[in-house]
Amino acid sequence: MNAVICYLITFAPITVIAIWALIYVFRIFRRITKDYDKIQETKEKVDNLPCDSHVKNIDSILSHQNSFKNEIGEVKTSVFSMREKMGGHGEDIVKITTSIDYIRQIMDTFIQNSQKSNKGTKKRLTQTQSPLSITKYGYGIMEKLGIYEMIDANWSNICYYIEENLKSKNPYDIQQFLIESIAVFPDKFLKNNDLNTVKLEAYKEGRLYFHI
Repeated sequence: MNAVICYLITFAPITVIAIWALIYVFRIFRRITKDYDKIQETKEKVDNLPCDSHVKNIDSILSHQNSFKNEIGEVKTSVFSMREKMGGHGEDIVKITTSIDYIRQIMDTFIQNSQKSNKGTKKRLTQTQSPLSITKYGYGIMEKLGIYEMIDANWSNICYYIEENLKSKNPYDIQQFLIESIAVFPDKFLKNNDLNTVKLEAYKEGRLYFHI
């Protein structure tokens, strides 16, 4: 191979130069072809990119997404703030719930006993049938304590409380509502001094105050 190259260089230098020129041109052509292919590939990618309107839509979507993320952040902050605020009241809420459950239990007991008490040696203030009716002895206690005057003096407050809280106009529901309300919220029906008078009489009679 080397002998052939030496022979060509010695006796045919032009041929050698031509061959080298062809090789060089071929390499340049090949390199240009590769570069052209890359340019075409890049051009196709550019042509496939979104148009201006799509770009604007994408920018708008990204903007809304960022705004949504900010709103989520604000909501999380508000939730954490509420949790911190509610944390301090957690024990109070538990106490209130416990008190309500307790009141419901004793209220059920009181209501069940309201028509069963005063048996034996005690005289009944009301009849057991529904609707409740006051006995002769009950009217005597009312006159003794001045119940009519007590109710009349606080009648506007009584009416307001009933109108604001009574949901049903059914006679039975009204009766139950009044029994339960008097047992739990006696101050809504009588003033403090009058309520103390009723409690004192109940103590003397050995009754619950709302049985008077």
